[in-house]
Amino acid sequence: MTGSEIRRAFLDFFVEQEHAEVPSSPVVPAEDPTLLFTNAGMNQFKRVFTGEEARSYKRAVSAQKCIRVSGKHNDLENVGRTPRHHTFFEMMGNFSFGDYFKEEAIGYAWDFLTGTLGLPKDRLYATVYTNDEEAEEAWKRVTGIDPARIYRLGKEHNYWSMGETGPQGPCSEVLYDMAPTPGFDPALLDPTDEDRFLEIWNLVFMQFDAQRSGELVDLPLPSIDTGLGLERLASILQGVDSNYDTDLVRPLIDHVCELVGVEYDPGEKGVSHRVVADHVRGLTFAIADGVIPSNEGRGYVLRRLLRRAARHGRKLEMKEPFIYELVPTVVSLFEDAYPDLAGTAERTVLVVRTEEERFGETLDQGMQRFEELVAAVKSQGEVAIPGHEAFILYDTYGFPLDLTQVMAEESGFPVDVEGFEAALQEQRDRSRADRSDKGMAAQEEALAAADTIPAGAAGRTFVGYDRQRWTIESRIVALFDAEFAPVERLGQGERGFTVLSETPFYAEAGGQAPDRGEIEGDDFIFGVERVDSFGGVVFHGGIAMAGIAVAGLVQARIDADRRQRIMRNHTATHLIHGALRDVLGTHVQQSGSLVEQDHLRFDFSHFSAVSLEEQAEVVRWVNRGIRANVPLVVVREVPHQEALEAGAIAFFGEKYGDVVRVVEIPGWTMELCGGTHVDRTGDIGFFQLIREGSISSGVRRVEAVTGQDAIETTIEERLALRGLEEVLGTTEVELLRRARMLVDENRTLKKECEQAAASRGMDQVEEILGTAREVAGISVVSGRVEVPEIGMMRTLADTVRSRLSSGVGVLGMEQEGKAVLLCVVTDDLVKAGWKAGPIINDVAAVAGGKGGGKPHMAQAGGPDAGKLDEALAAVPKIVRSHAPGK
Repeated sequence: MTGSEIRRAFLDFFVEQEHAEVPSSPVVPAEDPTLLFTNAGMNQFKRVFTGEEARSYKRAVSAQKCIRVSGKHNDLENVGRTPRHHTFFEMMGNFSFGDYFKEEAIGYAWDFLTGTLGLPKDRLYATVYTNDEEAEEAWKRVTGIDPARIYRLGKEHNYWSMGETGPQGPCSEVLYDMAPTPGFDPALLDPTDEDRFLEIWNLVFMQFDAQRSGELVDLPLPSIDTGLGLERLASILQGVDSNYDTDLVRPLIDHVCELVGVEYDPGEKGVSHRVVADHVRGLTFAIADGVIPSNEGRGYVLRRLLRRAARHGRKLEMKEPFIYELVPTVVSLFEDAYPDLAGTAERTVLVVRTEEERFGETLDQGMQRFEELVAAVKSQGEVAIPGHEAFILYDTYGFPLDLTQVMAEESGFPVDVEGFEAALQEQRDRSRADRSDKGMAAQEEALAAADTIPAGAAGRTFVGYDRQRWTIESRIVALFDAEFAPVERLGQGERGFTVLSETPFYAEAGGQAPDRGEIEGDDFIFGVERVDSFGGVVFHGGIAMAGIAVAGLVQARIDADRRQRIMRNHTATHLIHGALRDVLGTHVQQSGSLVEQDHLRFDFSHFSAVSLEEQAEVVRWVNRGIRANVPLVVVREVPHQEALEAGAIAFFGEKYGDVVRVVEIPGWTMELCGGTHVDRTGDIGFFQLIREGSISSGVRRVEAVTGQDAIETTIEERLALRGLEEVLGTTEVELLRRARMLVDENRTLKKECEQAAASRGMDQVEEILGTAREVAGISVVSGRVEVPEIGMMRTLADTVRSRLSSGVGVLGMEQEGKAVLLCVVTDDLVKAGWKAGPIINDVAAVAGGKGGGKPHMAQAGGPDAGKLDEALAAVPKIVRSHAPGK
């Protein structure tokens, strides 16, 4: 049976047993933003098992695509080295949510394996938890298996839990005997012997609810969660010893061989082939589900995978990007089960190739650095690769720590991980030091102030979503000075914070800027300049503009014009997100945003610059949404899972409660969002992008304006175009062609000027060489050159060095009122002990400067160009003083 046939047979078997066939969830688990990747079939049913969600079915079956690269389920280090471990794999499973239990689960497993697939019964063994009498009896009763082939194992092998608390229970594993000839006395066998027994199916019996006290309480509706590895089962049915030799992986290995020209070895020499084949599967599925290589979270995991694969490519003598060429093979292997792969194939190829090319620029340099490092460690008798050196490989050359560890292990050394972590922490501390200590202290004081407001009391109610409540009657319930110390009053001109019983003021959150406005009492006005939420309490920061602010009844009113402009910009960010996902692909995910009254910015995951045409299409898309004037931006609060099933976008790293706020522009976008928005998309008025660029690897940023700001920007751009037309004497249609022509002309003229300057420089060098004199038994030359930039002077200095058979040369030039000096020493003199650095340092000192460099060439500068000739005249004397032995 092929892998595809096995998968289909499994799904069909359980559908016949009245299970609902549920499609694989993405490898990016939207329903659990705290999880990096989907790593088990039960992930998408987690909230069902915990009772937080109900489904329309009580039995389910799925074939789930999984990635395991972090946490306790981390197979990364074993990939390619063992026949069973992968970063990407498929887990087939059947599930019962309070319907059937142990006996039925065991019966279904036995019937599928021995009936549908025809596996020999004498090769199947079972394990149960040490005190699970019920499961052991079910195995005997339902399957007729020899009781001697049922083993009891402890918690390490046969117990599963979702966490320290919550659903958990014993499990039972189905083992397949891989021995050439079965039939040994079961009592003499060890069921944990992985060389003999292959675990193919794990049946988890969720029957307990673990309490914080440690007590195990019976679940009212015991459930079943099973996992059957497709690759492992395929290896049995296809008669091969390794998952890598199944039709799910081997075609990729064969393709690797074609690309690199190195024959595959199923043993140790084939590790690199297997790693590349495995990693490209994970890369293809993750990118198809929207993950882009970056320096954070899931994106960094992908970057690690690709860089590990690229490094194994180097071990196969493949120095050009090649992994991207394997993507179509992955698609062809799996598109029947996962049709979305074909639709994203072109983008996946582009992402992988771009990332390969970027890493290729530093990979060879980093590997050379590593080889030099290993040589130094060996020569110095060290026992490990120093942690700070591993950090340099990480920080400068992009080598993840685990990649350095693998390379070090191959060279016979461990890595000082503690030293690496210390160097990494030092870098983080330096970054943290850039923040304001005062600001951090203020936050701690604010949290302490929030603790003085009892939970559930006033100060925690925001009513500003309702346009009719932008001005409300409220009450000041607490006052704090600028340092968050509680006070009775704030005198005129004093800064501080107020807490209201309820507030129309939006506190800064989710990238949206806070409201501003006024809080007015009987005898005072408090100007609100910023609003923050600490510990759930809303603090209104500002100044007592008139009178003395005290607790009591007040009128709170926000700056309505500012709020309107912020709302336009915030709703526009949702349209931008929809536009980018439509124009660039669904891999686009928000990475951050800023919504101010006069502009907005939106950060998103993407692997390359957004072209001008793509930017234009984004502008068209957003403005179409504005012109559609969708009557209402639907805002509602719904259960978290319901929102996700309806298509609302959630973000990795964000924490959501059981009830979430959904902002939907019907027919355009739907996201989880707590911000404020316009009533109609037409209220935005007009949208215009003002710039696009990169802020980090894999993350782009667009900035934009809306409403009158967008109109003014467009007018300014039109005026600028008109001005360029007048200056260049052309029309708008011809403007771009005319500008390109001028750039080309300028480039040509610049090149001609450089050539002329180089020619004059060579003439000057000839003159300088003609003034050579003998000093301390060597030739010494010095002189001034007139060239436009330092790089050209270095070229002339190299000429002097090559023309001197044995000598020292010093050149000088004036640049922006300062003296620039270069010293060169011929190779024979370097071997004799002459050094350019000390010489140029003393020459520069005459002009009030200093410098240094390598023995054969050194550079210096001086602040006083007026002393350049004096410094050059001193060269012979200075050279004499630096003769070896002096």
